[in-house]
Amino acid sequence: MKNKMRKFLMISAAISVVAANSLCCFASMREVIYIYANKAWDEADYHLTTRTMKYSDVYARNHAVYPTTGGFDTFSSIWVRVEDGYGMVISNETQLLESATADTSIPINEGYLDKSMIGFAFRGNSNNEAYADVSYDGR
Repeated sequence: MKNKMRKFLMISAAISVVAANSLCCFASMREVIYIYANKAWDEADYHLTTRTMKYSDVYARNHAVYPTTGGFDTFSSIWVRVEDGYGMVISNETQLLESATADTSIPINEGYLDKSMIGFAFRGNSNNEAYADVSYDGR
């Protein structure tokens, strides 16, 4: 009886760990990212997440964007696009305003709705480098 109880607890613990790790893949991500100078796109594989494929859009939001050196803040928006796991762009470029009070919906292009692994690529709206506080959700 004692061995059965120990085995049950070990299996339960293992299932809990696996479930917790898999849930984080579907959760909305929020992070501060570096925005490259000269409107260069960053790598979407830095911002990977998964989709449930139940929806034809994903979400992203620009919570704040600010200069890397302090100084005068002239930033108000950044741009985002969605790529599949192989670098193929699967959405239109979408502007994310810092003043937005909710997530921005980004439609996935027709023909790519079956992609479960996606990445979000970001770029600036000026030639200066910056930091941006962003969130994204593959839904």
